[in-house]
Amino acid sequence: MTRLSWSRSIYVIQLGILISVYILYILAIIHILITKNVNLLESIWLISLSLFGLFWINYSLLKIKTVKRYVRRLFVLNINLLFNNRIVWAILGVFNKRLKLIKTIFLAYPASHNFAKEYVFDNVLEETRWHPWFTGFFIQNGKIGLKFAISSTEDDFRDENNIDKLRSIWLKMSYLQHILEVDQMTFAGILPGLFYKRNIINNLPIELDNTVIAVKKTVLSIIEYLNIEDDAPLIVLGGKGFIGNKIITEIQDRVVYCIDKNDVDIDYDIDTIITSSKNKVIILNVATQKALEENLIYFNEKVIIINEVYPEPSEELINKIKAKGSTLFHIVGVKGRSFPRFPRAYRNGIPCCASWNSDNIDIEFIKI
Repeated sequence: MTRLSWSRSIYVIQLGILISVYILYILAIIHILITKNVNLLESIWLISLSLFGLFWINYSLLKIKTVKRYVRRLFVLNINLLFNNRIVWAILGVFNKRLKLIKTIFLAYPASHNFAKEYVFDNVLEETRWHPWFTGFFIQNGKIGLKFAISSTEDDFRDENNIDKLRSIWLKMSYLQHILEVDQMTFAGILPGLFYKRNIINNLPIELDNTVIAVKKTVLSIIEYLNIEDDAPLIVLGGKGFIGNKIITEIQDRVVYCIDKNDVDIDYDIDTIITSSKNKVIILNVATQKALEENLIYFNEKVIIINEVYPEPSEELINKIKAKGSTLFHIVGVKGRSFPRFPRAYRNGIPCCASWNSDNIDIEFIKI
């Protein structure tokens, strides 16, 4: 899947040199200990001091943004050259068929091409636009999920000229699901909805159920956490979308309002709902960050915002919301551990769309 060329072999050599430096360092320490007449206490002190020095140098170098980015790119490329091929996945699938440790595979994409450059070199950026690259794994409820990514953005997905490429992404992930013997495959952001709308898949995306379960559980947890009154209304921004529509159907124990730019038949607006409410008003954003910005004028101290949309609100928007006296929560996702961590607000969890349903699923949210 990921091919080795002469230019990429340079990166392999660079990684080899990096690893060799560590090995030579260890051998040098061993040689010093063997050839010098030192006692056990002095040996421990020498090793400890040397390791501290090595780690301090590494830490200092990785604090430099350009160095950190280069090392990250180097390891991502080499991991894919070594592991992202049919033979490795087929062998892993044989073991997984018996052990059932790997539950799912997940495909993510960056917010922009510039963000993608943080993880891949410029000369492979074009290849990764429509070709999934292995980026790590995560653990949820005792099972493993494998992470893949492409460098395409939402503008690429919405382009009518890229429908065949969009279909190829689904087919490539479907092949990985088959060869790895995993139960499910999931996609980030707008991809599941586009697959459905473009007739690439015929059934409603599994990400829909996974996300709705996690979001509903988060909303109920925050209501309990803040001891919000039963008659406090819930406003769903993006209520006509895949997720919003199902959440409105699922939540039956309180008054729920749908606010969506595509809904022209409603006889109420967000300003009237907030103004007429005597208690708190919960606003669940499953639309876009722009939806929060457009309705910011109506927010006040009664408003509790629960944001599900990624990325999390910008610092500027957060400050504006706080200035209105509103309370803001962001849904991180499902509790779990990821290696490496998911970026930004997902750092301490797993995106809802990447998770799988479990009886003891736990959710993670933060108060901003």
